[in-house]
Amino acid sequence: MSRKTPQHRNTKRSDRVAAQLARRTIGCLGLWVFGCFVVLGCGVSHPDTHEVTGEVTYNGQPVDGANVVFTLDGPLASGVTDAAGKFTLRTFEDGDGAVAGTH
Repeated sequence: MSRKTPQHRNTKRSDRVAAQLARRTIGCLGLWVFGCFVVLGCGVSHPDTHEVTGEVTYNGQPVDGANVVFTLDGPLASGVTDAAGKFTLRTFEDGDGAVAGTH
């Protein structure tokens, strides 16, 4: 009469754990690859932008912290005024400006 040893059960459990670990590793690898495509831009292009700067005043005084937004039938451009009332718009990245068109 042979008796099953705990090693046999542990081996099955070890195989199951190894399979779960493999699935997690493949999932993490896929997520990492996706992240690289996002960071590198994977060839994603966007419309050309043009630098836009300006100054906001009220009663001749600069306005600090004003939100400036240019809207269009596409991506909007925005910026915030500094203590001198000056702003630079961004659409896709800092300082890139706004897409050409009527805003």
